[in-house]
Amino acid sequence: MNKSQVVVAIVVALMLGIGVSLLAGGFDATAGRASQNGLLASANTSEALAQERTVEPTDSTAPTEPPRPTAVPATEIVSGPPADADLEDVILLSNSSNATNFDALFCNVAAFYGLGCRQFDLQGGDLTAANLQDAAGQGLRLIAMSGSNLPALSPDEVNLLRSAVEGGSQLLVYEVDGTTNLPLLNALANDAVQRVTDHNDAVRNWVVSTAAPEITLEFTGQEIQLTEVMEQTDWALELNPRVRLTRLIGSVDDFSQEYAIFAMVPVGQGVVFLNAGDKGEAAIRTAAFRELYYNAAHFSKIVPMMIALRHAAGDEAWHQDINYANLTLDGVPLVEVVDNLNYVELLREMDRHNFHTTIAMPPVMADQTESLVVSLFIENPDRYSLVQNGNNRDGYEFYHYEVANPAESEHAARPLFEQEADIREGLERMLGHTQQTSVPFDRVMIFPYGISPAPTLNLLKQLNYLATVNAQDVPLGEQSPQDWDFAMQQANHHFEGFPVLARRQFINSYQNPDPFIRSSAFDLFIDRPVLFWSTPTDGQLFTKGSTEFNLIADRINAIPGVLEWRGLGDILLRLHKQKLNDDGSVDVIMCCNRLLFENDSASERVYHVMKPETGNVPIRQVTANGFELPYRIEEGLIIIDMRVPAHSEVEILIEYGGE
Repeated sequence: MNKSQVVVAIVVALMLGIGVSLLAGGFDATAGRASQNGLLASANTSEALAQERTVEPTDSTAPTEPPRPTAVPATEIVSGPPADADLEDVILLSNSSNATNFDALFCNVAAFYGLGCRQFDLQGGDLTAANLQDAAGQGLRLIAMSGSNLPALSPDEVNLLRSAVEGGSQLLVYEVDGTTNLPLLNALANDAVQRVTDHNDAVRNWVVSTAAPEITLEFTGQEIQLTEVMEQTDWALELNPRVRLTRLIGSVDDFSQEYAIFAMVPVGQGVVFLNAGDKGEAAIRTAAFRELYYNAAHFSKIVPMMIALRHAAGDEAWHQDINYANLTLDGVPLVEVVDNLNYVELLREMDRHNFHTTIAMPPVMADQTESLVVSLFIENPDRYSLVQNGNNRDGYEFYHYEVANPAESEHAARPLFEQEADIREGLERMLGHTQQTSVPFDRVMIFPYGISPAPTLNLLKQLNYLATVNAQDVPLGEQSPQDWDFAMQQANHHFEGFPVLARRQFINSYQNPDPFIRSSAFDLFIDRPVLFWSTPTDGQLFTKGSTEFNLIADRINAIPGVLEWRGLGDILLRLHKQKLNDDGSVDVIMCCNRLLFENDSASERVYHVMKPETGNVPIRQVTANGFELPYRIEEGLIIIDMRVPAHSEVEILIEYGGE
């Protein structure tokens, strides 16, 4: 992946106002480089924000790793080296005379993970060892090709691929079907495949094995089912029982016979992945990534590719080490019993089943707050948190600024100046509520009824809100961008440069938790938080009592990986992706207007922290642990590079506006 290289030599250290000195062991701040997958952040440290919540809840289920990272003293912030160019990571072996759907998708998916993707046309010349190595002479992480292109390999090229895998590279052979040349395939995969057959299977579904959770990650053990009946179009890998291998994804045919679709075969120090999933129609070549990924009908076409890329790249792929989950209840005051919500009873269930509830309170309800609920929030910040839900609770408060025919419109127009007044009044009410009750709140806006038009988001950015979180991630009146990977990132920053997060898990008084768990696995696999939400009214969550969410919480907690339930604001504060570069530095993508992250390694590391920046709102300052840092705007990104000591915790803060 190419990176811009910029050097800004700024060495500054502040020591209690007495003098200036250089501390070589601190962390460096220099202008850095652009990255195609950056996300936005903004923040505020004004006197008003100081009243907001800063308590960091703990997760009793998370493993402890001594020593715990600690905050870096502000006086240890110094300038550091610029970024080096990152090297290519994967290669696609294509065939110009045989274009396939896999060829069209592979490098796009690699780019989603931040991986440099090289392409080699098997019709354009002989494949050499150098083609399978990066610029430093190291074997590429993953070699990928369609099974239909195996005949384009010469015997020497087959031996070369085999040697590369034995040396530690990984090979992904996609689109394996009944026409695949099995002798060539088995020459690469230790004779693992006896036949490739077409089973009678009238129902399209998949089962992900529990045999290799380090590879299948959050999908481990999941049963992927469609909401409609569709014929299974995958092929079956009839695997050799005498060969050591791992079945990763399979299905069950009409005669209750299990068959493998995606498998992994160890070969020397490397592995060969084999996928016999449906090739799909030509239309998937131009389909948006989200349409392929979140539509279960395409599961075997896209997810095995993602699993192989993520595993092969390891820490060099965009990833987040901790998964996050949250339950938010909209439109309720801090009153001991309201509708079907009983705060005392819910706290007992959260403690027993380890989950967290954020209350999205309309600011107009601030004067209803009861002292008992205040005590619950103050004493249990790991279970309860508070955010803002509009302002007056008077319908669609942030609707279109104008409506063509008011008599026929379902909602009244809400001009921009009225929306600004609502936002500011609501913020003042929330700040006043904190001052009177000591209950902190996170500067997160959940719009009542639905999301606002885009210009309203600019107001939130000016006022240093963390983000807006809604069922929609496209502002009212706007169209989804044409970006291939739109809606696949942790947040959408396409409108006014302000983070918009989609919460996909609306939960009512459910009968079966399985659909919620499957949907959550899709979010967690791409490092998006699982954001459940509801209202505690009849027919919705807690209609059956305060225990109604327990089973879902238990099932979410059982998904492989480290998962923490936190307040909505705490999640946004920590939400990011990172990837290790070939020069040993780490790229970090910020999500919101603040970022708290850790260097939990045993050595000092250079971090390149980035987020999209449109420049539509002035930046007041950028700080790390309270100390002002230099930054650079480059190619639509704000870039902050710093050197972080081992076992250290850093909070990046970007303040907007002049207020």
